[in-house]
Amino acid sequence: MRLYLLLLFLWSGWALQAQKQDSLAICKLRPDYSWESYAVPELGYDFYTPLNDSLGNAYHGPSFRFSFYQYSYDDESWGPAYLNLYVRLQRLYETEKGISQQFLWGLGAEFSFETGLYRSFFVPYFGADLGNMGRSDLGSSFQFSPVLGLNILHNKRVSWRINSRYTFATGEHNSSLSGWTLGSSIQLNFW
Repeated sequence: MRLYLLLLFLWSGWALQAQKQDSLAICKLRPDYSWESYAVPELGYDFYTPLNDSLGNAYHGPSFRFSFYQYSYDDESWGPAYLNLYVRLQRLYETEKGISQQFLWGLGAEFSFETGLYRSFFVPYFGADLGNMGRSDLGSSFQFSPVLGLNILHNKRVSWRINSRYTFATGEHNSSLSGWTLGSSIQLNFW
């Protein structure tokens, strides 16, 4: 019985000491959702449907993004908890005949809707990019693309995202070049 009382006394002393240092204990147990990364590649696949194309074809193909700077914060300070600055490249091929090709590049930014991220999944974001797009049969024009997306998996090493964007094209063939894009991509950070 004395042994049990001694063990209970020691355990109580240890518990009180741990309670005094609970902020340290909580920090060790809680994962860190704050990170920054630089120069991160991303590969994806996109489906594009022109708004008003005389041929009525859709396009699909690979996309590549290179994130210059990206951060994710888990504090409640002012501003978005997630930011991504990137350059985007797309090479899309016509679905039906495969004759026409489309190329697009843009510089852009994405922001989260939230001010503090305390999770590494299902992070919604919005943003836009500006650049140039061209099609082999119509030529090229300036483009502006607002985007809505969802980071299904969101951490420093791996991110899997889906997004939808509408591309506004200017110039002579703007109605044939403007349209919806749906895509999915995976970002791998090796450093």
